Amino acid sequence: AFERQRYSSVAAASQSYLKVLIMSNSSSAVSQLKNSPLVGNINYAPTVWSRADALKVNENDPTTTQPLVSPDFPVMSDTVFIWDTMP
Repeated sequence: AFERQRYSSVAAASQSYLKVLIMSNSSSAVSQLKNSPLVGNINYAPTVWSRADALKVNENDPTTTQPLVSPDFPVMSDTVFIWDTMP
């Protein structure tokens, strides 16, 4: 029974993936996404990354794994730990 359930879960996931893949290639899906109110509310100016910029990123460099935050940054909450407020 476990094997049957596992295979049916894999089949369902594969079917969902195919639906998303087909939708992502559909021009109507793209136009729906562009006209979505969620997309219109994003106030974001994209930046251009070159291959050279990407090669400069080093996983052992702390500035690429967490932002630099000044020690006097105000605490936003005493009960919730937010990773990007880490001094």
